[in-house]
Amino acid sequence: KFEVQTAKIMKQFFCLRSKLSILLAALALGLSIVSCSKPDNQLERLLRVLDEVIVNQKVYERKRLEKIEICRQQMLSAPEDSLVYFYDRMFFLFYSFQSDSALFYARKGVEASINHPDRNAAAKARINLANIYYLTGAYPSSHVMLNGIDRSSLSERMLIELYSSYNSLYEALRISAIDPEDKQHYFQRAISYKDSILAINPENFFVKSDRLLIDGKIIPAMDVLNPICENLDISDPLM
Repeated sequence: KFEVQTAKIMKQFFCLRSKLSILLAALALGLSIVSCSKPDNQLERLLRVLDEVIVNQKVYERKRLEKIEICRQQMLSAPEDSLVYFYDRMFFLFYSFQSDSALFYARKGVEASINHPDRNAAAKARINLANIYYLTGAYPSSHVMLNGIDRSSLSERMLIELYSSYNSLYEALRISAIDPEDKQHYFQRAISYKDSILAINPENFFVKSDRLLIDGKIIPAMDVLNPICENLDISDPLM
């Protein structure tokens, strides 16, 4: 099915994007690309994936819209206590696609999560809103939202979601900061949340490879990503 092919392509792109960062770091340090990649040229492979994504852009958009409509129809007859999960799904479908719609469903999710018995779902709703805040440049609002989440009853998976959002927020703040001291502060904060994620799941390959890259360990970082990219589970659709 095309949907399975789409999942494979997008997962390859996400993984290869991380590998591209490593390869660029290798170039910056004057290292040979060949020394930190396998014979099939990683940059060439990335370009092939990007070409396929561009060619099929309209198909991806149509598939996403179809899923949005299915979710919207299901919400019409859904019990009130399940709406928080549907709002989470709609946020995911709109995130990085239509930020205004993502913001709308993130806010609806927070409203629906008030007094909801599933505290992980409630936390996820606030994380979603924090994510769309920092994506649109509302960094203080994102920080306030994340700080308001009670961590005491969260699952490990949700703690990783929370720490990932903090990491992304501080990375965004680091990039936008002008003062070198501020940049360093945000950099260290981002590292602390990367380390918190790895303390829960040492095999989180994106964070693990990123952390190795920060430490200047370019070839080990590539070694972490290579087996993941080459053994993608294409039976799990992206959306």
